[in-house]
Amino acid sequence: MPLNDRTGASVSRRNALKGLGTLSAAGLAGCIGGGEDVTLRIAHSPGTFGDWIQEFFHDPFTEETGIEIETVEGPAGELVSQVIAEGDDPSLDGIMFAHDDTAVLHHQDLVLGDLPDRVDNSDQVDQEFIYDWTLPFMITPWGICVNESMAEIEVTSWDDLTHPSFEGMVGIPDWGWHAPMWFTAMNQIFGGDFDNLDPGLEYVRELVEENDAILAPSNDDALTQFTQREIGVAPFWQARTVGLDQDQSDDYNFVYPEEGTIGASYGPAVIEGRGNEEEMVQYVESILDPVKIGEFVTTLNYPPGVPEAMDHVPDDVVEAAPSMVLTDEILDSFAQLELDLEGLTVNRDEMGEAFRRVTTN
Repeated sequence: MPLNDRTGASVSRRNALKGLGTLSAAGLAGCIGGGEDVTLRIAHSPGTFGDWIQEFFHDPFTEETGIEIETVEGPAGELVSQVIAEGDDPSLDGIMFAHDDTAVLHHQDLVLGDLPDRVDNSDQVDQEFIYDWTLPFMITPWGICVNESMAEIEVTSWDDLTHPSFEGMVGIPDWGWHAPMWFTAMNQIFGGDFDNLDPGLEYVRELVEENDAILAPSNDDALTQFTQREIGVAPFWQARTVGLDQDQSDDYNFVYPEEGTIGASYGPAVIEGRGNEEEMVQYVESILDPVKIGEFVTTLNYPPGVPEAMDHVPDDVVEAAPSMVLTDEILDSFAQLELDLEGLTVNRDEMGEAFRRVTTN
């Protein structure tokens, strides 16, 4: 199946709420059997996000099964490169990042390519965000975060980041973080394709040379740049923007740009070769529990990858962060910006070299 095709995409999000069930901890422990001596090595994002993964997913799984989890934290690009370099002799059992990052590993046959078929409760996942190699526990809209206290114009478009009033206060993701998907989207929006990167490079060059854009190596770095008012506008996550608005005195707003929003998703992929694939599949089944995901997204304000999880999010949380609900308007914004994951994967290194030349000169 091509990387940009989704498994079961004919099932609508609205119908995916029907007939969902919860995998019990007792049932999960019984399924694993003799796996208690296994230690799973799972890679994911660092910082506060990693702490929440540990609290809501890793620790409960160990309590349910006796299987220990060793975490390896770092930027997506760095850890994906590690898995590629290790090839048939991996040191990791699983990796949890945005679907475009793990798509690179699927393209090189380094992760299970039939994960939905192996995971018993995969039918609980929003069918519009399922891929052959990963099952998302949360949906992560990527648009524009604006500190309205610093902005002189109303931001409605990706092109607004080039406005002269934002000189010295624009942030952009570095290549090792979320730049591959973002740059691919920008190049597409401004008229380029994988054979012509010039439109996207010119856009990034203008941000860097004209507006003195600041690179963010990670999510936590971008958060620091916002809270210290080093930047006032940047491509960023919807939920983290909500968090800034709730925690900071400034007024932060998440913009779904008129050209479209990147409908990213975040979930695990199972690495082949260490012999612990069965236990990793059981781990995936464990974290797709609607109750666990409900608690997780309550903390982060992201839309859940399992729709039933919204039943476990308090009403006051949804009221404070209404963008947790994926409305038709939000879905339409995602649909405006469908990306070719096959092309992104194949051309990732070439695009990265070109991006770095523009951002480091």
